[in-house]
Amino acid sequence: MADPTTKQWYQFSIDETAQQESVDPAHGLDDAAVQQRLAQYGPNKLAEKPKEPRWRAFLRQYRDLMQIILLATGLISLICASTATSCRSSCWPRGSSA
Repeated sequence: MADPTTKQWYQFSIDETAQQESVDPAHGLDDAAVQQRLAQYGPNKLAEKPKEPRWRAFLRQYRDLMQIILLATGLISLICASTATSCRSSCWPRGSSA
């Protein structure tokens, strides 16, 4: 466990932090210090999450069971409607009305 007498980074005052980092709060870092820290730590930039491909975003919409059921029901309905339409036109005698 940490020693209770030592401060955590968030417990330091502004002046203590500036002194510890060798920075003048009124003027900030000089150009040489900026370049040195940039080389040492890299740019102050958050890591970007890779973009999700569009096809994966589309498929992600259909992970829910209800979405899958609705999609399957719609496909079955289309198949049945298509089959019934083609059956009526070719199987029923012409001239008869149903």
